[in-house]
Amino acid sequence: MNKEAKVKEIIKDGIQNWWPTNTIELNEIKETLILDLMGGEDQVVWIPNAKGTFTTHLAWEELRSKNGKVAWCRLIWFKKHISCHGFISWLAIKGKLMTRDKLLEFGFSSSSIYLMCNKENDA
Repeated sequence: MNKEAKVKEIIKDGIQNWWPTNTIELNEIKETLILDLMGGEDQVVWIPNAKGTFTTHLAWEELRSKNGKVAWCRLIWFKKHISCHGFISWLAIKGKLMTRDKLLEFGFSSSSIYLMCNKENDA
């Protein structure tokens, strides 16, 4: 189905014939769309917004997982923080920073010698 398809092409004999999706999130979005069949121009209404208009902010709020604040939040994200430093710190706290030992583990690096001390990793 063409991404510019009109409602009349999606609904045939009162049945919605959407293109197949492979994620739960896209299926949830399809379920929240209301198709206006009252004539006139095709219009999609975004249910999470009271006015029915779509915004990326509302889409993000609808799709993201909402967890409580963590204890270290203010150590990284504060006024006048340096974004790059905050991002790298966040990756390190989450255990996702690609350090040399992790690069070795995934086969992306061939040396286990530390650059600063020129010694082999003993772990």
